[in-house]
Order: sequence, then C-alpha cells, then structure tokens
Amino acid sequence: MAIGASTQYVYAESSAPSEAAMEEVVVTGIRSSLMQSMNLKRDATGVVDAISAEDIGDFPDSNLAESLQRITGVSVDRERGEGARVTVRGFGPSFNLVTLNGRQMPTSSDPNFEGGTGRSFDFGNLASEGISAVEVYKSGRADVPTGGIGSTINAKSTRPLSSPGLNFTVAGSMLRDESIPNGDATAPEISGLFSNTFADDTIGVALSVVRQERESGAATASVGGWRTFTGETDNCWCGAGPSEWGGIPPEGDPNQVNRPGEGDIYSVPQVISYELAEFDRTRTNGQLTFQYRFNEDMVGTLDYTYSELELSRTYTAMGGWFNFGGQSTLWTDGPNASPLTYSEALPGSDFAMNAGQDAFRTENKSVGMNLVWDVSDNLSMEFDYHDSSADREPNSPFGNSSNLGVSSFTRDVTTGYFGQELPILELTLSRPLSPQDMIVTGSVFANNIGRMDIEQGRVSGTFDFDPGSFVESIDFGVQITEVNNRTAGSVVQRDAWGGVTQPGAVADLMTPASMAGAFGKIPGGNDPRLQVDYFTFDMAEVIARTEALQASGDAVTFMVPDMGDCGTGLCASSDFSTDRRTQEDTQALYVQANMYTEFMEMPVNMRLGFRYENTDVASQALAPAYDQIVWVAGNEFTAVQSSEDQFTELKGDYDHILPNFDFSIDLTQDIIARASFSKTLARPNYADIQGGQT
Repeated sequence: MAIGASTQYVYAESSAPSEAAMEEVVVTGIRSSLMQSMNLKRDATGVVDAISAEDIGDFPDSNLAESLQRITGVSVDRERGEGARVTVRGFGPSFNLVTLNGRQMPTSSDPNFEGGTGRSFDFGNLASEGISAVEVYKSGRADVPTGGIGSTINAKSTRPLSSPGLNFTVAGSMLRDESIPNGDATAPEISGLFSNTFADDTIGVALSVVRQERESGAATASVGGWRTFTGETDNCWCGAGPSEWGGIPPEGDPNQVNRPGEGDIYSVPQVISYELAEFDRTRTNGQLTFQYRFNEDMVGTLDYTYSELELSRTYTAMGGWFNFGGQSTLWTDGPNASPLTYSEALPGSDFAMNAGQDAFRTENKSVGMNLVWDVSDNLSMEFDYHDSSADREPNSPFGNSSNLGVSSFTRDVTTGYFGQELPILELTLSRPLSPQDMIVTGSVFANNIGRMDIEQGRVSGTFDFDPGSFVESIDFGVQITEVNNRTAGSVVQRDAWGGVTQPGAVADLMTPASMAGAFGKIPGGNDPRLQVDYFTFDMAEVIARTEALQASGDAVTFMVPDMGDCGTGLCASSDFSTDRRTQEDTQALYVQANMYTEFMEMPVNMRLGFRYENTDVASQALAPAYDQIVWVAGNEFTAVQSSEDQFTELKGDYDHILPNFDFSIDLTQDIIARASFSKTLARPNYADIQGGQT
C-alpha cells in the first residue's frame, strides 16, 4: 500500500500590468505544457513525442522513467516498484539511447543487469524535478546521435535565460510505503529549483537540488534450476542402464502418476525458495547552470550535473534443494507436461536458510560547455563539449553482494505443489526445528566495480536559404565521442554446503522467525502445507563465530583467490579475478536538407539526411587460466583457477552510412499524414565485445 501527498510553493517575478490593449492571450500552466507537447509532435517532420516540465512536475513521479511511461509506446522496466529503464515500441533498454541536452550519458549498470556492461542509462539515478522537457525520437535523424533502434531519448535541463527573471520553487512530498514490516514507512522527498537573470537578462544562473529517501520491502518466491527431459524410459534416474540425473522413474512405477510418455517433454525443479527483503534507497540529484549572453548573436552555457544513488538490500531466505531420488510425482497431460506435485524422500537432507546483504553506490558526474553563435542571418553555429562519468562501487564491508548459509540436516521428505499461483514447499522434518541442529554451511561474497567515462565534442551548424527556396535549410555537423568502460570484480565462494561447524555451535545466534502471511495476498499464500518456520541471524555475528571456531572452510573456492581481504573465505576480495576494459572511439559527420513545397495547395515538408560513422574498438580482459576441474559434490563441478592471469587485447572497427527520409503533408488544417524511413544502429553491450575466458 502506498499513499502519496505533496506540497509546492512557487514564486515568480511579476511585472506591472500594461495599460495597452491586450492583443494576444498567453496560456500557461498545465494547458500550456500539453499544447507544447502536442504541437511538437504535430509539427515534427519525423516521429517525435515530448513531455514538458509541467507534465513532469505535476505528476507524483519518483523519477524520469515514471514520467516517460506517459508517452505512447513507452513502457518501463521496474525495480523495487520504481521505473529504472524504458522499452520503446517493443525494443528493450539496450536498444534505446539516452542523451542529456543532446549528449550521450554514461551508465554503470547493476551487475545483475546485462552483466554490468550495458549501455542503457538507469533512470533510477535521475530525479524528474531537474528536467524541463523530454523528447523521444522514434524515427532516425542525421543530426541525432546513433545508438537507439527503438528510440533516442533526449532530456533537456533547465536554462535560466529561457525563463528570464526570478523563479523559485520548493516542493515536498511524502510517500507511505507499508511493504516493509519493520522500519520507516514514510518516504520523504524535497526538491528546490532556483533560477534568476541579471544584467538586463544577459547573465543567468539556475540551481536544482533533489533529495529522496525510501524504505521498502519485498517477499519473493522462486523455483529455479528446471531440468528438462523427454518421456522415454531411458531418461530416468533409475539406477540401471542409460540414465539422466534429474529424470523420473519409468512408467509403471506406482509413485509416478500420469507420468509423461514417449514423445512428451517434462521438467523437474531443482530448488524452491522464499526470500524476505528490505530495501533502503537514498537518491541525491543536483544541477548548476550558468549562462552568459555575449551579445544578441552569441550565448554560452556552462553546466554541471551530479547524481548519487545509494541502495542496500538486506534479506533472509529459506528453501529446499531437490537431489532427485525417491521421487513421487503427479503430472499434467503432455505433450508439454508440468508437475502438479513433485516430492522426494531422502532422509537427512539439508533445510537451508540464508542471510545476506547487497549494497552499492552509484555516482554520475557531468561537466558541459555549449556555445551558440548566429554568424549571420543565414548561418548559425553551435559548439558543444562534455566530460561525463558514472561510477559504481560496493557500499558494504561485505562487498556489493553477500550471502551466508546455515542448515539443519533434518529434511526427510521434500514436496513441491505447483497447482496454485504460489509454489508451495512442504517439508517433513525428522524432528522439530531446533537451533541446536543449525550448522554453518557455504557462502558467497561478490565485490564488483564499474566505471564509464564519456568525452564528447560536437561542432554543428544550420544554413538557412532565402525564403521561397525549395531547400529551406541544411543542417551539418561533426561529432567525436570517446568511451572508456571498465568492469572488474571477484567472487569468494565457499562451497561448504555440507557444513563446517558442529551442531549447537551457533545455536545462541539463531532467532526463530516465520514467513506466515508474507504471501497472503497471492493465491496459495495461506496454504497450510507451506513451510513457514525458519531461523534468521545476523550475518556478521555468525561470521565472527565461525572464524573464532576456525571453521571457515576455505579449502574450496570458486574462480577466485583462496581468501578474502580478511584472511579467510568469509569476506570479499579486492584482488579482482575479472577485469574488462573497452575503449570505443567514434567519429561522425552528417548533412541534412530540410525542404518545403506544396502539392495541390497542400503544404509538404521533407527531410533528407545522411550520417556517416566510423568506430574503433579496443578491448582488454584479464583472462583467468584454469588447470583442473574439481568434483565438489553431487552434480557440482568447479573449475579451479591457476595463479597466472594475463591481459588479452582485441581490436576491431566498423563504419556505416545511415540515411533518413521524412515526409509529411497537411491534408487539411486538422489532419497531417507522415511517413519516415531511416537506418540506425544499436551497439552491442560491452560484455559482447570483450575478450577472455569465462
């Protein structure tokens, strides 16, 4: 349940009323912004949508993605209930380019999203209050940077000389989020925008600051590791003849009801788990803009944009891992059969419980300069340069992601029921759940960083021909872009899932807990068969106890250094085992003609353009070398990394000529028909152009 409210105070300088007769009506506010957006879309030769500051400011949107979803054809990928990335016309985030004031923006993605090597800007890092307008180009244009097949999204920040005089806005809002049982349910947000002009409106300063805080929670049920087989008997795990680990006994076994037959396909689950998580998010945005009008023909702009996002997730989890033996099953009909019931009787299996924390901090900085010069009545030139960076780093002593497991080896029968919306995990234990049975097992500590730097310069111009000419104007320009991207990380994983402590060694650190009611709003959430009782614990305390008992179990590691920075396997390591770097240099030039004529007294607008781009790529990767494979347990095999790593380097280049043609005709005063053709490109994620073994 979320309830929002806001209060806003606005002050703007007013002038004395004119005694002259009013000759025009000026429309402001919401109606004005809607008219501006509509007119921009209507008058554009290509396919363009827009949303203005009034739209953004007057909707209770937590960030820019929430505002963009109001545009036709734009949908939002959500994380923790907030918009993060956008999909346009069915093309996902990787196929949309985001620019700020026409400049390509860097991103340092979540390592769980595209491996942390994507190009899609995360709107979760940018609040909407500091943006004056957003343009969504759904058709390609020669003067718009490439990178978006779905769209190119350009966010425009506030410019003080565009709104002369003193403008001051303060807004506060409060959101009540009851998704977290413990913690602060109120989510405050405060923003302030200030702009003013001086010296007869030749100097302008604008400052915007936004601060948002929010705590939220999420309950997650998941079924993972599905293994798929055909219904032939020789695919069963029946202890004799050809067999597949995970297959079910052959037809005729009384414990297999409605078993899939020959020609059918069926899947069995590997694990059913439940997680209760609490999120803590703080977002800080700020932008400072300085403008100076040298004369009537020249305006210079200097701006600095800063954003910071701190996000942490603390969670507890429990679940059951299927070991594929002693199965009793009930199936839907083929040919694609699904289990309605999947059960295993394997006494002494582990009832796993986990605690963990994910925490990271992202920081975006951008410094830009812009100069617009009307050289003559026909020629206008623009110079633009920016240097921008995006950093992502762990924000926890345990790295950016951590997980520690404990188990009670009292699980005799494990049953999953899949006939309802919520998967039901039922456990039959050999004895009542007790802290005396808890044993410390495996752990995973990940330490990942990411950084992207973009340096971009552009010189562009427009030449206007004499009125009445078929070619009204020509746009032209040259742009140079240098992108440096780096992702690096390490994973310290102890595959000690069989346990490293004696029963009772951590009993005093276990806290009884229940998931009863956590999924109550989902069909099946109150099923009496659902396992709800488990133990929670403080991860740091259990780590300290395990190290004190010298039972850290460091012998088995996963593609990583043997120890973390703490000297055991119970912490993260700053000795990166993965280090990938890419340098991408692009040179672009374009020319575009804007034409006007009439056909049967109907106005016709056309645009024909060509953009040429050449890209050079160099990629270095720290390639881990492996010298053996170790059988850990059951179906778990680990590649063991040798101590000698080396950087490899790959190079490549490509170029493209990208044409575009737009056509529109005013059939009537109220009806416009348009058609557009364009060729553009979306570049691969950085993980796809990096070398090295994985």
